[in-house]
Amino acid sequence: MGEFDFESRAADIHQALDWGHCQADDIDILNRVLSLIDDAPQCNTTLVHLAALGELEMMEALEEEPWAIDQPDRYGMAPIHYASMDGDLEILKMLIWAEADVNICDLDGLTPLMFAALNGHIDCIRLLVDSECNIEQRSHTEFRAIHYAAQFCQPRSVLALVAAGASASARGWLGQTPLHRLARCEMDTSFEAIKETISSLLVSRGVSIDSRDSNGDTPVFRAVAKGNLPVLRCLVEAGASLLPVNESSRNILHMVAMFPDVEILRYLSSLDPTVFLGINTEHRAADGLTPMNHVPIHDPGPIQNPQEMAASWSLKQDTQKLYCLIRYANLKHRSEQLRTIIRLVDQKQAPCARLQLAHVISEKKEWGQLELTSWYRGIDQMIQAREFDKMIYNS
Repeated sequence: MGEFDFESRAADIHQALDWGHCQADDIDILNRVLSLIDDAPQCNTTLVHLAALGELEMMEALEEEPWAIDQPDRYGMAPIHYASMDGDLEILKMLIWAEADVNICDLDGLTPLMFAALNGHIDCIRLLVDSECNIEQRSHTEFRAIHYAAQFCQPRSVLALVAAGASASARGWLGQTPLHRLARCEMDTSFEAIKETISSLLVSRGVSIDSRDSNGDTPVFRAVAKGNLPVLRCLVEAGASLLPVNESSRNILHMVAMFPDVEILRYLSSLDPTVFLGINTEHRAADGLTPMNHVPIHDPGPIQNPQEMAASWSLKQDTQKLYCLIRYANLKHRSEQLRTIIRLVDQKQAPCARLQLAHVISEKKEWGQLELTSWYRGIDQMIQAREFDKMIYNS
């Protein structure tokens, strides 16, 4: 038999387990397969583990191996982790009655509460909370149970955790909130589950749908970066803004150009153009690049087949279409603003005209368009000096 990389295989299995995709039946099968490998290390799965997986009676296993109640197996999982992951309430009750550690961590720092939350086992969550588990305990990546509940779109888990006192605005790795983690949910997650998860998070006081992580990214930005259209759509429908600029001075157009996705581009292009008002299509990020600098003039790299060529060209066209749509929406809005200002000036309503102009000046200053800022300030001075005829001529 060839050399078997047990450590690598065990790591792969544990990674699957960490993300909640490996169920008890799968673990049992893997245990049986690994037990047949001659050069695998001695299995440290105990009778209590087997009982937690439904192979034995739990009370008998605890009587036989009471010392194993918090013993980790080869994947770093204690029996209580499996019971919480499977949602086996009776087994979980027995383990807690036998004084299992309700806050015990696996190799990645995941607790029983986290496993129950990401799998949507509400009764297990309530039992663990009643057993005084730490609802704000962090994994090795600084995430809490509510982050995992959001990531796996478990709205009932979110509500149960919030009801128990968990913070819906808790920060984890890179300052990400549960809403940020939602961008990592599976693409085939239903819209209803995503919407309910967002709603269950937003009911908590102080939670913002446009919260920023340590990079200044909002949940919308993370959804674009992950190519997660269902989450992006649900966030926008829930009122998320497309206007923020992150710490790298990138706006939404930078993000879609850097992480191009045909479906996301077409969805954004289908929105009411007014949602894009205030987005500067020529904005330069901290690296000096505008959004369209990320769109290659020529197709990058060798094109191996017509399908790749068509896909590349489609992405480019859809990005340019969105760029033009945003630019036109802002130009049209600016034109309407200026016509309103001229009408107010013509009616000798200087205070109202200056108030409208102040919004234009503020935006141009924010966009770094200094020449236009100076020009509009000159117009403002003319209005202030009651030089109405001169102002209309210069406009």
